Amino acid sequence: MDGPRVVEAVGYQPAALRGRSLPLLLSLADGRLALTKLMGNPQTTRALIADLVMTRLGRLVGAPVPEPLLVHVPSARLCDIPPLRIRPWISGLQYGAVFAGGAVPVEPLSDSEKLINLQTLPLAAMLETWIDNTDLKASHLLAVPGPAGPSLLVVDHGHALPGAPRWTPATLAAGLASAPDLSALTALARAARRHFDFRAALDALLAVTEDQLADLVAGVPRAWGLPASHAESLLGFLLRRQVALPAWGRQLAAQWSV
Repeated sequence: MDGPRVVEAVGYQPAALRGRSLPLLLSLADGRLALTKLMGNPQTTRALIADLVMTRLGRLVGAPVPEPLLVHVPSARLCDIPPLRIRPWISGLQYGAVFAGGAVPVEPLSDSEKLINLQTLPLAAMLETWIDNTDLKASHLLAVPGPAGPSLLVVDHGHALPGAPRWTPATLAAGLASAPDLSALTALARAARRHFDFRAALDALLAVTEDQLADLVAGVPRAWGLPASHAESLLGFLLRRQVALPAWGRQLAAQWSV
């Protein structure tokens, strides 16, 4: 599996962004924008690790998540970008998600039938269950405009994993059976008033191999400080949660059919 793409940051776009990780909107050398979380943020690099690994996992299975990047911010750029002069940020590779211009939070009652990729809703729900995203909320479900109509995008996976954002092997072990709050996705599913097929979603998630998961974990930059023992715990957590997905899928399918 190819590693995450690395793109150079070349500038800063002022934007009213919210989040405890203090993200920035950075201009990239390829002409795109990336919502970027940096080393030195209050939530530590554990949030960057969760975001990178889980968003790459989402892309692997075809879930509606942003394109993840590694954004290189050289030391000289720290002085060029005003917000980076305020905190002791660390230069190097940061986590970035390609910015979806024009995206707005989904309104379940008015948007549910307009979303052109609504069929991916079970896949999104099962992915968020697998990774135990503890911060899945309505403001993280976006409608992204496009020529064929708006599409659903689930953003921000920095709070995936039990104990997030400062998860440890101990919190992963203690949270093996925990289930996230999926009420935001459930509201969207119920507003759509249609049958959702969970079989294809489960097939896609269960087809992910141990080697693929190991590659995702191995793609974490060394500078983010993930010890080998913690990487092993993260891989073990994902493998053990994967086995439980069919049972969670049956429960969720029953809830959405009400």
